[in-house]
Amino acid sequence: MAGDPYWYDNVKLLLPMTGANNSTTFTDLERVPKAVIANGGAKIVTGVADPFGGSDGVAYFDGSGDYLSSANSSDYNIQAAPFTIDFFMMLTGNAPSGGAYTIFSKGTGLASIGSLWLYVSASRGSVTLALSNGSAFIYSSWTYTFLLNTFYFIEINRIGSVLRCFINGEFMGEKSNYATINTVTAELQIGMFASSQHPFLGYMSNFRLTNGVARHTASFTKPDAPFPNYNAQLIGTLDETLAATTFVAEAHHASDGVLSGRKVFTGSSFAVDIKTPEKAHYLTVKPDMGTNWQASTAYALDQKVFPSNHVATPYYYKRLIAGTSGSTEPTWPTTPGGKCDDGSVTDAWEMVERLVQPITHGPLIPS
Repeated sequence: MAGDPYWYDNVKLLLPMTGANNSTTFTDLERVPKAVIANGGAKIVTGVADPFGGSDGVAYFDGSGDYLSSANSSDYNIQAAPFTIDFFMMLTGNAPSGGAYTIFSKGTGLASIGSLWLYVSASRGSVTLALSNGSAFIYSSWTYTFLLNTFYFIEINRIGSVLRCFINGEFMGEKSNYATINTVTAELQIGMFASSQHPFLGYMSNFRLTNGVARHTASFTKPDAPFPNYNAQLIGTLDETLAATTFVAEAHHASDGVLSGRKVFTGSSFAVDIKTPEKAHYLTVKPDMGTNWQASTAYALDQKVFPSNHVATPYYYKRLIAGTSGSTEPTWPTTPGGKCDDGSVTDAWEMVERLVQPITHGPLIPS
């Protein structure tokens, strides 16, 4: 599956800005989604074609108090690290009160406690990234004439000591007067500077913040589709009947067995929502007849448990003698009827049968 190799580890904010007309819900599609709040009259509108000619919605800012905000997070602290900010924007009128069109900011108007500010000039003749080093803002500007009512794709990135700007994929040049960005606890804002200054007037779409990666160093072809996300699904159907009516489908990373997604279902069909960037998974289905074994836990007679690693040990076990489990997980037998000790209890568990039913041996890549 082609897509974004940085989605899993580096994308820290991914806003498609799509949805129902007049919706104020802005969903973050990165791996660990953050809450994004619509302030003022910021909303999604569907009456304006998105950058790809669709009608799934774009974000609208009316230039009078509209902006999006996201609480402070260490994911937004980019200091001296590489980063990329990229998005689509359309300006629809003159900058309010002769100010700038703010695209993105974090911090306040004071350099001593500010952080960064990305904006288009009031004349629509340049785009500027201002970075605070804790005592002053250092400004890096790139000249470009932005027309009204036209979508532009902008990327600003940094690697090492170099800032780069791209507009519609065209390389606009490098700037070396960057600053190690001051760390602040203020919220991140889209469409406003310092909560009340230099509001954006127009539309935005597909806003993305990538921490730790400068995506491009030379001109490239601008995106012709929304940014990829991997809130993906693995879908299947049971091909045999097991001794249960409720089942659990799980997706585990093929490399290390880590659980990526889980879905409890009844019947024969299922869909497991997972988050992964092109990573292969094993998909298993088991009857929902027990829980994972836990240390130092009181177990009753006939209670059933699963081993913690269902990929390595795809069976379930029944308690033969009531008692408390030990501090370390037993060595589970893999032969039906096999018994094992648990802590101070001898022959505490018996293997009942294979209970993790592989739908495929994998590895599968979600799409």
